Order: sequence, then structure tokens, then C-alpha cells
Amino acid sequence: MGSATCSIERVLKRRGMSLPGLVAGLLLIFLPACAAKPNRFIILSDLHPHPDQFDELVILTEHIIRMEPAFLLVLGDMGSDQVPGLSEPEIAAIRPAFDRIRAAGIEIFPVMGNHDVHPRVEAIKTSWLCAQTPQPLNRLLDVRSDSDACRAFTSGGPYCYSLNRAGIHFAVLDSNCTLPGASWEAERAEVQQRRFEAHRAWMQADLCGHANNPQRFPTIVFVHHPEYMTGDRRMDERPLYHVLAGCPDAHTVRAVFGGHWHYGQNFPADQNLGVQVYAAPASVHPPDTRPREFIVAEVKPDRITFIPHDSITGRPRLVDKPVRCEPISGSFGRLR
Repeated sequence: MGSATCSIERVLKRRGMSLPGLVAGLLLIFLPACAAKPNRFIILSDLHPHPDQFDELVILTEHIIRMEPAFLLVLGDMGSDQVPGLSEPEIAAIRPAFDRIRAAGIEIFPVMGNHDVHPRVEAIKTSWLCAQTPQPLNRLLDVRSDSDACRAFTSGGPYCYSLNRAGIHFAVLDSNCTLPGASWEAERAEVQQRRFEAHRAWMQADLCGHANNPQRFPTIVFVHHPEYMTGDRRMDERPLYHVLAGCPDAHTVRAVFGGHWHYGQNFPADQNLGVQVYAAPASVHPPDTRPREFIVAEVKPDRITFIPHDSITGRPRLVDKPVRCEPISGSFGRLR
């Protein structure tokens, strides 16, 4: 090995070069290429793969891995709640898809939907989402992290947590935490009231008090039910809206992304405290006329853009779109 190195050095010397110089030059060429992965994250919503559509889930997974996002945000309903029944093969299909995505170095941040907290499946899904093998879904769900997310998912909720990346504050809320119904029995109502108040206090601390966002980065909120902000579908209490209305000059929320509706919807910003609110279409759904999409968020130095992509073709869907996601301006860095 030593003689080979000496031979290389002699050749380089004849050409006016040195071995350290060659190594440094190669690093300058190859390190930027390695570091220049796309600066993006992806938003998925409502993974409801019918057994006849498991191949669509595989195709979606391949699109995600090819696009190399830093992470995914999944807006809830990772399968349905039919256990025993349809949800068992759904989860059995989604779990290896998530494992493939994680093996590609892409973190997955889950939002809990109504089909994730049903008593039939809540323990099954939280056990799956908190599994440490083959690796945690994300660094916050690593049991060694002692994070809000880890505590929430191992204690039965409320399922709320947040993180800061690239000058952006990402807040995941538990829109299943609503006021108890008037007809609920007393014990159930008391438990739900406590959950609601705990979640409201967390939202106030995070979004208004900046407990987890001391630099007051622009905030993007992720929920399962967009009506948690908008008040549609008889969610008259509008919990997120009223938290933000209580601190209009303090919060930094720029957009709210929800799922649940299975089709795309813009909600008027002037009816939502100037905040852009969106319902994202389902990413995998039994066949019907509705598009199945995922959203690619490209983070540039001065703005974030959101482009819907077809779940089957992987291509942008920019025409005949009922939903237009507005860019978010700011000063942003790298997500990784």
C-alpha cells in the first residue's frame, strides 16, 4: 500500500499536484453533491388503502422515496378503525411502506385522526407508531428523547407536539380533543373535558406563548380536522380559532393544513383571522372521482411553496385545481 501511495505521489508531483491537494479537490466536487438533497417536506393525508389498492400505496411510497424529502407529515387516518376487519390488512400494508420510507432516511411525523383514536384501534396504532424497530418514525418518537411527542403517544394523548426546522415552527395538534357532547354520560364527559382543557393549554403555550418557538418562527399547523379552525361541520367551538383569536399580535401561524374531508378545499382567510386554511385530498382512497394527492412543500431561502402531486403518476397537478396553496414568505434554511 505504501509503495502504491508513493507511486501516486510521484505521478502527481510530475504534474505539479500533491496528494492532499487532490483529496481536497475531490471533496470540493463530491461533498456539495452529497449535501444538496432537495430541501422539501411532503404532506400526506388519509391513507385508506382498499385491499385492491395496496399497489397504489407501493407506488406512492416509491414516489416519496424518489423525491427525497427531509420528512413527511401525515394528516391522520393511517388506515380505518375496523378491528377485527379491514383495518388489520390496511395497517399490515401501511407499516412496511413506512418502514421503507424510514430506511431511506426520511422521518415521518404523524397527526392522529378520528380513525386513529377510536377505542378499537387507538392502542394498536399508538403501539405501532411508537415502535422502536426497525427504527423510530422520527427523532421525537425515539424513547430516549423524552419529548412532548413521545410522552403524548405513550400516555394516550392529547396527541400534540411541535418542532423547529429551517426557521419554521411545525405544530401538530390533536383535533379529536373537542368539548364533550351534551348527551354524554357524566364520567365520559369529565374525561373529555379534561383532555380538551389540557390540549387548549398546550396550544396556548405553544402558539401564543412560544414555549417551543422562542425565536418566533413562522408557524404551520397540522390537524386532522380543518374545522378545528374553521368551525365547519358543526364544530362550532372552533378551538384553534379561539386560541389564536386570544393572541392576535403574538401568534405566528401562517397556514393550517387538515385532511379528513377526502377532497381539497380552500377556506377564506378573512374568516380565519387572516390564516390560510386547507383541507388536503386523501392520498390513498377507494376508487371514486376524487383525486388522490400528496403535497410537496419546497423550502427556498425566501419562501415555501406547496405543490399538489398526483399519488399515482407522481406528477404535479396544477390545472383545474379547486385548491391553491399560497406561498409563505420568510427567511428559511435547510431542513436537514
